[in-house]
Amino acid sequence: MACKPVADLPDGGLSSSAAARLWGQDRAALGECRRRHASLVGALKAVEEQSGP
Repeated sequence: MACKPVADLPDGGLSSSAAARLWGQDRAALGECRRRHASLVGALKAVEEQSGP
């Protein structure tokens, strides 16, 4: 599953509360994506170690 895209910014001005909300959404999505990919890398390494040289 691909990582979520970054939040779309609206045309025009952006209030500080809206910017903070969008920043929070992006940070949460980035953290989720990083954890998921780290799990996949760990699983691949485990498979490689089991198959030997």
